[in-house]
Amino acid sequence: MFFSFHHKFLAKLGHILNLIILIPHPESIGNASEEIFYGALKAKRDNKKLAIIFAVKPFFLRKRKFYDKNFFSLECDYFYFKHNSFFQNFWAYFFNLIFIIEFFIHRFLVLFFNIKQSGYYWRPLAGQDILWRPNDNIEKFDYNLFLSLKWSNQFKNEIIFKIKNENYNFFFNKLNKFNIKLNDWFVCLHVREGGFKGDHDNPLNVDIENYFPAIQEITKMGGFVIRLGDRSMKKLPLMHNVIDYPFTDLKDPLMDIFLIKNCLFFICMGSGPFSIADFIFRKKILLVNTAQYVHGMPYNKGSSAIFRQVFSKRRKRFLSLKEFLTDVKEIKRDWWISEDHQLHQNNAEEIKLAVNEMLDNEINKNQIINVPTLLQQEYRNEHQKVVDYLLKNFSFSENSFENCNEWYRFAPRINEWNGEISESFLKKNWYKSSRN
Repeated sequence: MFFSFHHKFLAKLGHILNLIILIPHPESIGNASEEIFYGALKAKRDNKKLAIIFAVKPFFLRKRKFYDKNFFSLECDYFYFKHNSFFQNFWAYFFNLIFIIEFFIHRFLVLFFNIKQSGYYWRPLAGQDILWRPNDNIEKFDYNLFLSLKWSNQFKNEIIFKIKNENYNFFFNKLNKFNIKLNDWFVCLHVREGGFKGDHDNPLNVDIENYFPAIQEITKMGGFVIRLGDRSMKKLPLMHNVIDYPFTDLKDPLMDIFLIKNCLFFICMGSGPFSIADFIFRKKILLVNTAQYVHGMPYNKGSSAIFRQVFSKRRKRFLSLKEFLTDVKEIKRDWWISEDHQLHQNNAEEIKLAVNEMLDNEINKNQIINVPTLLQQEYRNEHQKVVDYLLKNFSFSENSFENCNEWYRFAPRINEWNGEISESFLKKNWYKSSRN
């Protein structure tokens, strides 16, 4: 079972050539990072190579925004093509030709023969339907079969991704312009605003000003803060040891991934650069303003998360985190909340406390990593109950095959996360919301 003709064709071709052929999501850095990470894991598991082909934007998709493929200027022992090599680019244009022909055939069938329209024929990607399922014939999610894949063991044997032609001195010489020396430490920060995709009404967007006190906590301890993003974002005011990177002449995809790879930790949300840090470079992250409390948890040990506050329209008050976590019967697929829930951004105090906790762990080593507190363990216990409920009652899609594929995709995230929920946030919000 496959998403489309070109998915099937490339899967069968890969089988013949002993390759996993992947055309990563061309519009989402986050999705593409996840796909490359799991593609490399599958290549290692199946004793194959991962052939990554970055899509060329077809002329009829000119209004859609594709990311710069140099965000993935990476090297890995399991890659078949070198990044931006002749053969990688050749097969990209060859696939583009096939995709254009297929696109117009599909449009013709939809318009004149009432064939059901499929989104897999208007976005040039492929390979996603073979990354997570145990084999091509699986059409229904089986939890026991998922467990047999032993993802936790796969994650322990870390795959090394290197930046192509990485030269520390070259990058730090550039950073020296902002007084960052080779032995200095810095924290990266990414706050979603909506300008990159033009979705300013997206409920995931937040206000950067709520992060200012947390930024000052980092710089007060001698660190630098480098804000990532693009020029559509609101400019930061001048602050000591803070670099508003998108508005500097340093801005470059290679510098982006160098900063993420080499920061002390990364303060982010569940979008875009989060996945490069979490999947590709296995960085310690602090997830802020997340509502994806089931599948958006931080993978890596030493990472932490705090959640948005949730107001219940029916109960006319903010919910405790425990109430929000266990209130799953009416959950919707779009934002993992019910019609009763209103999401509210984390305030400055919540973010500052979570950042201080990360700094204590990383600078002062006050926390014994991998030893959850009683509250953190209680969260995990309740989280598992929610997972057990969702396994029996929740569908990612009305299409049974898509639902199967998404369950195999998200199940590792749901079951194998190794970070923790911020202890300071749990103390103030687990049994009763601090907003009431």
